[in-house]
Amino acid sequence: MQIQIYSIPTFANQALLDEMNAFLRGHQIIDVKQQLVTDEGSAYWSIFIRYVEGGKPNVMAKNSKKSSIDYREVLDKETFKIFSKLRSLRKELAEENGVPLYAVLNNKELAAIASLSEMTLDNVKKIEGIGQKKMEKYVAVLLQRYADSQA
Repeated sequence: MQIQIYSIPTFANQALLDEMNAFLRGHQIIDVKQQLVTDEGSAYWSIFIRYVEGGKPNVMAKNSKKSSIDYREVLDKETFKIFSKLRSLRKELAEENGVPLYAVLNNKELAAIASLSEMTLDNVKKIEGIGQKKMEKYVAVLLQRYADSQA
């Protein structure tokens, strides 16, 4: 995984935007975070891009809003092993509760959990997209089942 950071003034010229858009089209993007920064009367967008070096560019289907991420390419071998185990435990939970897989946790959330140095409820609470409802209904059970599978 690689990172690229752009600082784009709020009144950027088109060349800067074209450069960033060309970069986005040409790489397999994992995620993009942006923040408006104000500094001594000026303002600019700080854009943080995580991407896979040498990965296939993100090509979105006409009717699709999301692209598919190959987590084998994104995660290291050990983290992917944890991710795979969490996916199978998520499937069990989804079947038990009669809900789709993504209602338990989506792949991005599972990858974030697998990447934690310590899989604790406090650490999981900090992951974007995991609210109190998921924490109460699914995450505690998922973490306990994962811990039991490792014992």
